[in-house]
Order: sequence, then structure tokens, then C-alpha cells
Amino acid sequence: YLKREHIHKMHKNAQKDLENAYDLDPFWNEDDLKEKVKQSYYVIQEAWSQQDLEKLKRYLSDDLYQQWQIKIEWQKYRGERNELTNICLLSKSIISIHDDEDNTKDYFWVAIEGKMHDEIIREHEIVSVNTETFIEYWKFLRVNDVIVLDKILQEDEVNDQMGI
Repeated sequence: YLKREHIHKMHKNAQKDLENAYDLDPFWNEDDLKEKVKQSYYVIQEAWSQQDLEKLKRYLSDDLYQQWQIKIEWQKYRGERNELTNICLLSKSIISIHDDEDNTKDYFWVAIEGKMHDEIIREHEIVSVNTETFIEYWKFLRVNDVIVLDKILQEDEVNDQMGI
């Protein structure tokens, strides 16, 4: 409950920034951004599960793509994969935006609440299973009028790295 309340407060603060930014630039339409986040979320989760680097390339920043490419190659080397099924996006709240005069520097943070069946499979054996609801913080960059995922923080990383 406290986590959701904190997210709600951050979203309320971000709404004013979104409204001001939208007055100057239609990119910052909250409903449109949330729809883009939703579409990206499902594609990214499924592509990660399938170790589909080609599909991920369109949805990730160059930095995050390079990090994930190394992780996926390491998984393959170990005979491992992270199988995600029953992927569900329970909520998405924009909690912070950075609207720069130079649109190539625009970004925003979204609190994601999700649930899925998350298995680590190594050499055809399930070595871990997680079905817990989770909250993560996803940072999206603006690239022209498309968004790309640049960073994912877990709940315990937020205060140190998010800068909000």
C-alpha cells in the first residue's frame, strides 16, 4: 500500500509537468505515452523471453541493448533462458519527466506494476520460479517521436539511481 501511495504522489507531481510540456509539444500526451509504454512492455518482455535480440534492438537504447546482448549471450553460453509467460501489466504511472529544449535529451520514468510466470530454465531443468507481483521503474528516452527503454530499476535501487 505504501509503495502504491508513493507512486501515486510522484504521478500527481509529474502530471503538472506533463500538462506544461504538452502545451508546448504534443509528444507529452500522457495517454499516448502510456499506450506506447504498454505496447513496449509486452514486446520487450516477450522478446527477452525468446532471446530475440533483433526485436529488442528496436525497443532499447543502444546502451541497454549492449548490456542485454551480453546477458543473453551469457545465458545461451550457460544453456539457460528466462521464460516469461502470463505476462500482465497491472499498472503504469508516469512519475517523472525531463522535457528539454533539445528533444533528443527528453526522457521520462514510469512506475510499472506487473505480474508474470517467470522461470529460469537451464539445460531443460527449471532452476527458479517467480510469480510474485513486482514494481519496477522504467526510464524511456525520446528518439524522434518514438520511445526506447533505457534503464530498469528495481524498487530498492530507486532512491540511489533515479534522481527524483
